[in-house]
Amino acid sequence: MADVESLIGQVWSPDVRPLAEEAWRCYNAGATRACITMTWSAVTADIITKLVRLADDGDGQAVFFRTTLTEAQKKGLTKEGVRAMQAIEASLLEKAVEFELIDSIGSRELERIREDRNLCAHPSLRMLGDVYEPRPEVARGHLAVALTTLLTHPPTQAGHRPHLHP
Repeated sequence: MADVESLIGQVWSPDVRPLAEEAWRCYNAGATRACITMTWSAVTADIITKLVRLADDGDGQAVFFRTTLTEAQKKGLTKEGVRAMQAIEASLLEKAVEFELIDSIGSRELERIREDRNLCAHPSLRMLGDVYEPRPEVARGHLAVALTTLLTHPPTQAGHRPHLHP
């Protein structure tokens, strides 16, 4: 497997690559929680970007997703807009499997990143004083999984692209 830094250069979307680069900078700075949080941000942005691209290419189900996304984005940072985007983000891994961007194993791997992101970004999920301290290896591993499972692949369905696991 290629090293993380070279994989970042292979991130398919130029809009997502800066998020992966920032996750890597966080890792190198020793900010493991920030690395995990940024890795999850890159995953969500990548799935959304790929589904919108599929919609642009005429996939009817992806068009429905794009319409739902656009309606949520129109609401902006209102309570309704945030709730609508949270609902979309909560279903992204299922959508990625449905559209064959990832398989069930990739979904499990990315779900672990989401779970750790929630622990990193929401310290209230744990008892007071019990702050989640992920090991640096966990943050690096999450970034490597996101890169090899999703971020370096174009928005084509699984039957049309190779699937690599770290």
